[in-house]
Amino acid sequence: NAQVSLLVAAGDNEAAIAVGFATLGAVARALAGPDAPADGDPIELLSTIGDEDGSLATTLGPLVGSLIVATGISHLDLFERLTGVLLPSVDRAVTVQTITGCYIIGFHCSADPEAADAILRWRRRGDELLAELDAEPDSQLLFSRAVLAHQCGDLSDAIPDLEAAYQRGLVEGKFIFTSFACSHLLLNKILLGHPLEPLAAEADRYLALMQITRVASATATQRVSRQLIAALRGETADATSLSDVNFDEERFVRASLGDDIPFASGWHLAGKLLLALLHRREAGLAELVAAARVQPIRGSGFIVGDLVVFYAALAIALMCERGGADLSDPMFAEARARLRARAAYSPETYRHMEALLDAERRRLRDDPLGAIDAYDRAIASAEEHGFLAHAALAHELAGRFHAVGGRNSLSRLHLHSAGAAYRRWGADAKADAIGRLLGGRPDARESSSRPRRARSSSGPRASDRVDLASVLKASQAFSSLVALDDLIARILVIVVENAGAERGVLLLEENDGIRVMADFAPDGRPPLATAGAQLHDARGIPAVLLREVIVTGEPQVFENAAGDPEALRDAYVREYQPRSLICMPITHQAVTLGALYLENNLVTGAFTRPRLEVLRILVTEIAIALENARHYAQVRRAQAAAEAANQAKSTFLANM
Repeated sequence: NAQVSLLVAAGDNEAAIAVGFATLGAVARALAGPDAPADGDPIELLSTIGDEDGSLATTLGPLVGSLIVATGISHLDLFERLTGVLLPSVDRAVTVQTITGCYIIGFHCSADPEAADAILRWRRRGDELLAELDAEPDSQLLFSRAVLAHQCGDLSDAIPDLEAAYQRGLVEGKFIFTSFACSHLLLNKILLGHPLEPLAAEADRYLALMQITRVASATATQRVSRQLIAALRGETADATSLSDVNFDEERFVRASLGDDIPFASGWHLAGKLLLALLHRREAGLAELVAAARVQPIRGSGFIVGDLVVFYAALAIALMCERGGADLSDPMFAEARARLRARAAYSPETYRHMEALLDAERRRLRDDPLGAIDAYDRAIASAEEHGFLAHAALAHELAGRFHAVGGRNSLSRLHLHSAGAAYRRWGADAKADAIGRLLGGRPDARESSSRPRRARSSSGPRASDRVDLASVLKASQAFSSLVALDDLIARILVIVVENAGAERGVLLLEENDGIRVMADFAPDGRPPLATAGAQLHDARGIPAVLLREVIVTGEPQVFENAAGDPEALRDAYVREYQPRSLICMPITHQAVTLGALYLENNLVTGAFTRPRLEVLRILVTEIAIALENARHYAQVRRAQAAAEAANQAKSTFLANM
């Protein structure tokens, strides 16, 4: 077993398989007796030997475990047969080897995205036995459990097991699993959006350790991660290159990547596809997709295989924009089917991937409402389960989609969110690119557009997420109304519903000043403010606060107005003691058209940041619709005047 482990560490899987199977054959022939054929298949021979108490499988466990590592990607037929050697011991003994066997068998099953029941059953069985284990879990057990985590829940669940496998392997002297744990820690943390600067330092520490452990595949994988981090931070020769002054990517690929190290080569391909997607580089994209079609890692249960398929499908969607591909590509269909199957049993890891592919498909098939819903699902799931990098990419793709459709407010909302996420991740090169797309740094713009006195005591609730499909429908409703009276009647109904308010008041600039146009509450209560009243005379609204908003053009938001000295300056607030309130100006091309007043007396902090973003979008659309309605009214008045003049002229001529 020691020799097999050393060969695996050196990356010579073929030699490891040859030595390992020779050893298994010698053991099987010794146990089978003198009549055993000298050239018999070792696994078939072992199956003929009784193992009632599971001791044989337990004894052979370490050797079989090393062979499983060697065969896990490029020799799946042998991998499957080796896992069968472990099966007899699973229900007969609670040992480190039998528990490891459960996780390994579950991982083997995960190569088939449709094998959900088997994957989850073996994971549960391993966890049940682990709870009964008296001994300390070893590094192989911990690592085997970790690489199955993404198939059974949150990818972040793998981090504690990987860190424990790293530490345990150092204590045991099993450097192979310490090395593998380092590789997967870096990969998972990149996907989960851990800040790139400290992650670069972590990668450097691991690579220094690899000089001692000398596990070739782990060293190559970690080098890919380190250079991917550098590229994301803008430190490489080009945005999509891994080369820098100390690293030659082309030489590395020739020397260190190949069919004998499929995991590292698969991760390298996934990283290159991701960089090409982030920077929208179509040059060379077709070659990367072609490489993805034949990448061996796709046939495994490692998350890298799913990433290769996912990124390749997104690359196909990008190429479709300029006629370089079409959605009938079998790779796109395979990716959708694969991720849909994965998402059915592990939504925490895969739902956002499946939804983002669905969004891109609907975008390219001119289904805007379906695309909006799918983008929203992708973003919500990625954010909920910590996939910061994928959430940023989904925001960006949604922003570009809305820009093409002329929905500029929605586009900027998404692009701001993308830029902020990239910046938080530490992908400064990409964040700067988003800033240039917006005409300025996204983080600077975000802070400058924050409403005065807005405060948040907690993160957004799931129910407060921006429902972009509803926002688009509201925008379409506004744009479809050209009569001013009809528009005024609809504005408050839509705004109150989408902003989470109990009551809303609309004020508009008229020839003689700002007047109350409507006061609406969904429960049908009588209006407090009188329609037609001028702002300075109006009752039932915070006139002082509204005047400030109209003069300054800045919104005012109060989480608990009744307890805020700034809000209590207003007589309405002192009398009615509202909880949550917002005063939002309505402006168009730097001209103030009016204001919206919204309140919620059920809860404090009702107007969360996502709801404020919705309100900003709606107010922009309202301003445009109001201008269009007023222009329409002017045209109608001009037409009526012209018709009256023509009628008068005709009457005059008829009486001549």
